Amino acid sequence: MEQRVVTSPNSTGYDMWVSTEYKDSPPQYFTAHMYNVTNPEEVEQGAKPKLQQIGPIVYRYHFHYFNISWSEDLLTVQNMKLESYDWIPELSAFDPYTTEVNFVNVPMLAVKAGVDPDDEWWSSIAFDLIASATNQTLFTKTTIHDFIWGYESPFLEWINKTVQPLNTTLFRLQPNDTSEGECFERLKGQYDEYYTGKNDSNLLHWYTQWHGMRDLQVWGDEDANEVYGHDGIGFSINIPDGKNLTVFVDTLYRHVEFWHNSTEVVRGITLDRYWLADDNFFNITQGQSQYYLNAPHGLSNMSAPMNVMQGTPVPIYMSLPLFFHSDPSYFEAVDFLPPNNTPDHETCNTVLMVEPTSGITMKVKKRVQVNARVTSSVILFPNVTTTFIPVAWFELSSEISEPLADKIKRTVLLAKAIAYYCPFVLGALSALFLVLTVHSGFVAHKLRKQVSYDLIEQAEGKRGRRREKEKG
Repeated sequence: MEQRVVTSPNSTGYDMWVSTEYKDSPPQYFTAHMYNVTNPEEVEQGAKPKLQQIGPIVYRYHFHYFNISWSEDLLTVQNMKLESYDWIPELSAFDPYTTEVNFVNVPMLAVKAGVDPDDEWWSSIAFDLIASATNQTLFTKTTIHDFIWGYESPFLEWINKTVQPLNTTLFRLQPNDTSEGECFERLKGQYDEYYTGKNDSNLLHWYTQWHGMRDLQVWGDEDANEVYGHDGIGFSINIPDGKNLTVFVDTLYRHVEFWHNSTEVVRGITLDRYWLADDNFFNITQGQSQYYLNAPHGLSNMSAPMNVMQGTPVPIYMSLPLFFHSDPSYFEAVDFLPPNNTPDHETCNTVLMVEPTSGITMKVKKRVQVNARVTSSVILFPNVTTTFIPVAWFELSSEISEPLADKIKRTVLLAKAIAYYCPFVLGALSALFLVLTVHSGFVAHKLRKQVSYDLIEQAEGKRGRRREKEKG
């Protein structure tokens, strides 16, 4: 408990909490797998997209908290989180700076989504004329590095100068902070807030506020909009057997459920395995109307959050890799080229492995696939079939280091063993005390009887000698 509850820089567990860089810290890897559309011209004419997986491209992931402040009662803490990524060439199959890939033209789709409401047919024609004048196509060829970490879109720059001012002309899938100042600007000065777990270990690492918001104001009901759930790094102490976990996932702009389903031994420590629950991505007809998925189940519609963050409902949908646990229609609508074209639990699902006594996540594989919804238009793309085309999938993975595992086994597991065996030890000691009490009582009884016999013999001897004396 002392290691987990952090209420000041002097707390025992502060170094392990504030950053990914501490003594014996395990490396955390961010791995990218990009989808290259090998038949872009045919797709524009209505053909099924053929997708070649390009990867892995591996980065070392780092984070640290800054601008940290605790509430006066030490029950909550506020901070900002700087996240950065460093490419690891020796672990990567491709060079992201030189490898070019045919991607869906997401910046163009973002503009199309903003000017193409269903009830205004003429806006679709206007979009086609603008896109045609600027030589836009449904796909764009760019380097992996630029597509992940950001590039200035010429199309967005043209719209910004010619049609209307935009919030940004930068397109990226993932931010990569280079300084606290840059991170502060990206977060617009808004803080995250968590419970520290002081007075209640069930609230360890539990969000109360994300990016300055307690109410997300993008989903369809109060519960969906409320910011709550653990951060996934740690959970409550002494997690009950079979209990499911709630995690707030910032990538999905919502909380999700993880189901406990098995155990696994990692570096000599037995961990509980939790899988991302199947029903997190149910659609409107399956009782999840609050998340606006008016399509077959298996996706998370990000257009509402994108409308808040980017000022336009960018048609981005999240899923598990290879549309795992999604309606088969998504998988069948595209052609995943071999060898990476078979979805399964071990390679496609998100899994957390948690040591239940300490509540610490000791192995993790968080996975998500980014998909773009492509639709037809009146003039430019009249033959395009409405399709959710994967752009990339990402994995964030880490596993406890050997030195840290040894410390856990010496401390947490020793305490767990003591807690487990203590009733038996106490029971054995109680039985021993009972035996000793009975035995000592029996011995005392025998001694009392022996003393009594001796005293009787002594008394009778005295009386006999007295009689003989009286006779004489």
